[in-house]
Amino acid sequence: MIEKKPLLSIAIPTYNRAKFLKNLLGMILPQVLELPGLVQVCISNNKSTDETGDLVAGFQQQYPELIKYQEQERNFGAHTNFLKVMEMSDGQFVWLLGDDDTVVAGGIKKVIDALAACNPKETGLLALACQSYFVESSSGREITYSSTLQKNKPVRYAIDRNEVIGQSFPAAVFISILLLNNDFLKKIFQEEKDLVKKAVEAKEFIHTFLYRLMFLKYRQLQALWVNEIIVRDEAHRYKFYVEDIFQIHYITWVRLCDLLLSSGYAAGYESMIAKDKRRVVKMVMMEMAMMKCFGGFNYTSFSKCIQRFFQEAPVRLALAFSFSFVVCAVVPSFMLRNLYKAFVRLKHGGNWKNIWLYVTVKNANMAQGSRRLFDYGT
Repeated sequence: MIEKKPLLSIAIPTYNRAKFLKNLLGMILPQVLELPGLVQVCISNNKSTDETGDLVAGFQQQYPELIKYQEQERNFGAHTNFLKVMEMSDGQFVWLLGDDDTVVAGGIKKVIDALAACNPKETGLLALACQSYFVESSSGREITYSSTLQKNKPVRYAIDRNEVIGQSFPAAVFISILLLNNDFLKKIFQEEKDLVKKAVEAKEFIHTFLYRLMFLKYRQLQALWVNEIIVRDEAHRYKFYVEDIFQIHYITWVRLCDLLLSSGYAAGYESMIAKDKRRVVKMVMMEMAMMKCFGGFNYTSFSKCIQRFFQEAPVRLALAFSFSFVVCAVVPSFMLRNLYKAFVRLKHGGNWKNIWLYVTVKNANMAQGSRRLFDYGT
């Protein structure tokens, strides 16, 4: 007798975050228990040195047969771990869920309802609405500062293919809102091993590369937006250095775009992907300015930053990056912050205070945190 595979695999990559994983599993496993045979929880432990293994063993005893667990023999880096947990997954769809994110009560049932209503031979991607919040230090209150819920839109609607390939739908790079069709994902893993390997070596955004490649290769696929808050994301405390921003939002982004262009599947979308490469230049310069505005303008070496710009970017762009870098280094923070605040008021009118709260909290948290390492763990 052939076992029927689950409709959904919740794929959780983790490394040394037992506290967060405990919260997440305690939240989702009771929901999964109410959907017998429909949901599988897969966990890939990237050789944690904390109590992650014992924690999962405890949950396996409490929820037998719901959890598929694998502990890697060494730390492979975050993005290889992403692939490993997706490869473990047996469901028709794979939900790559961050171990530090949360799922609302009843959220998994809403995801299952959306999956059950779609055609698995045609639906390549589901994207979920999410809500971001921070915890106010003085009161302990949770304050929502961002939501991707689309007002005056139905509960489910199609995402335009151009928005998928151009990564322009809401929160398109946030892993915890993305559900990928596992049949097509497995084909990508089997048929495009070299491309996937090169994408992993870029060290960021492997999840976005996979869904973009999937939609370029399989032109019949459709994408669906689930317009209900399913995922909640707490503001992170990562401290970025200028070198980090340049790595993830220029070098990595450009390399992944170039991989898509070289894949042989980009016909008709070349100009869109090229535009995506161009817009990242503005993004990097804006992020440097934002770092200076909110007190997080960090770099290990002034001269090495400029040297790296010229090593990795064409001369014209290297000059633009260098100019922005020098301006941010010498202009006082309060001047840039006041200029940006005036820009937000002008652009967003009556809603400017909510936008200002969002950027203030986000950047303040980042400036106070520890430096994120992009090639280690998750």
